[in-house]
Amino acid sequence: MRLANLADLDLYYRWARDPEVRKQSFNQNEISFEEHSTWYKSKLNDKETTLYVFENESAEVVGQLRFQLNNEEYVAGLNVDPDHRSMGYAREIVRMGSDEFMKNDPQLPIVAYIKKTNKPSFNSFKNAGYIVVNEMCIYDVLVNKMILINKTS
Repeated sequence: MRLANLADLDLYYRWARDPEVRKQSFNQNEISFEEHSTWYKSKLNDKETTLYVFENESAEVVGQLRFQLNNEEYVAGLNVDPDHRSMGYAREIVRMGSDEFMKNDPQLPIVAYIKKTNKPSFNSFKNAGYIVVNEMCIYDVLVNKMILINKTS
């Protein structure tokens, strides 16, 4: 696990364009490289956003986890590289990333908004210690709001 850096720009762009990522995103529109580049660079410089990149034992990048401050809570977002999905990485990415992020002692809750139809992400967050606290609609999409339970806030 490491912090993302500018050299990861193309990697994050490839992930952002992945059809499954677009399907599970709240904004499903195509993203141009220029839009992505502006967004990514702003996130790298944003003190309220943390981007972690995860590699396996063979030094292959397997995914990323983002924490972003939004409305008095840190929202976690997960992406597993398409070539490494269904291999058990997601739960470990969420668990390791959440543990590391908590070392910074954020004083706000850590949550994830998972579409009801996204069973793999739901299971990954659940198995990493998040619990459902609410069902809600975001942009007319039914989601589970999950909160990290071993976090004291």
